[in-house]
Amino acid sequence: MNNRYWNRPTRLSAAFAIILLSSLTSNLRAADEPASSAAAAQPIDVEIFHAPRLLDRSDKAFRYPEGERQDGYEGWVHLNFMVDPQGKAVEPMVVESSNPVFDREALRGVQSLQFEPAKRGTTAIYASQDLKVIFSLRGLEKGARPDFVDQYKRTVKAIDANDRDAAAASLAKMKVTNLYEDAYLSLCRYDYHLKWGTDAEQLKDLRHALAFEKEPNYLTRAQFIAVLTATLRLELKRQDFGPALDTWTRLEPMLSKKDTDIWKPFIDEVAALRTSDAAFSTPGEIAGAATSWNGVLLKRRFRIQVASGRVSEIKLRCERNYLFFPYDPQLEYKVEARSGRCSIELVGDPGTKFDLVQS
Repeated sequence: MNNRYWNRPTRLSAAFAIILLSSLTSNLRAADEPASSAAAAQPIDVEIFHAPRLLDRSDKAFRYPEGERQDGYEGWVHLNFMVDPQGKAVEPMVVESSNPVFDREALRGVQSLQFEPAKRGTTAIYASQDLKVIFSLRGLEKGARPDFVDQYKRTVKAIDANDRDAAAASLAKMKVTNLYEDAYLSLCRYDYHLKWGTDAEQLKDLRHALAFEKEPNYLTRAQFIAVLTATLRLELKRQDFGPALDTWTRLEPMLSKKDTDIWKPFIDEVAALRTSDAAFSTPGEIAGAATSWNGVLLKRRFRIQVASGRVSEIKLRCERNYLFFPYDPQLEYKVEARSGRCSIELVGDPGTKFDLVQS
């Protein structure tokens, strides 16, 4: 952070921003279920798929929480949900948010939006969608308040001095009101967890600092690139390859040719892994008080190996369908190719640890 950034001029024109992120959802059968020979003998039928399209971008769908408005607090919520054949949002879930206070209004509001449903050919079908809802106030400066800046400096100083207790106490005092402070708080948490935390905590901090943005709106461009790069490095290290390809899509256009050439062999390996027979495992945890975990699949076959705790249900949200089913530790599953890109949600007990094995 620097003074030039803290004192950026005010530039807010709307109380809400609704950002359509991507389409996602799925048909599924057990991995050992054979495809019928009759179906295999049929000629290939090329189907044209049309993703859902948001028709209603009215701010009236979302109410600003009155307490947060009065206190001048901003926030964002990243949602994933299904769009049904009637064009309504169903089964919404919060992927992540800056402040749980905004979750309820985002979940309520998205169900009042109208979409043009996804279509396979001319048939309307279920399909998943990501949406980011931004709660922002007119007239609020694009920068951090002086008291936040002072606390930020104290926290950084404590981290640099390897004083864990002082750093933790200082972090607890960093109260955010706007989206820019929220991004820098996440960077501060990342620095803390880089010394005293886990890879999973670091990755959560980095993703929160990026706030699902495609361009640097809260961080400087150099910081945005650095955070994307650190995110990609951790995703590759943890073999979280589905999200890694999404991160690369955002990062690549911002890199120099030299940096692109450094990363490209690793990305090519991941892309090749998608269609190979090689298996890999990604660790996961239903962290904190949460009751679900979500991720992105790279390959078509997967199984869940629970190390501790309990998984009760699996939900798949893919580009062309949706399926949820009870968790069975004995099963390996296969997602049909025509389902498209799939996200996965595991529902279970807080603190559950598992491995997502894809093959």
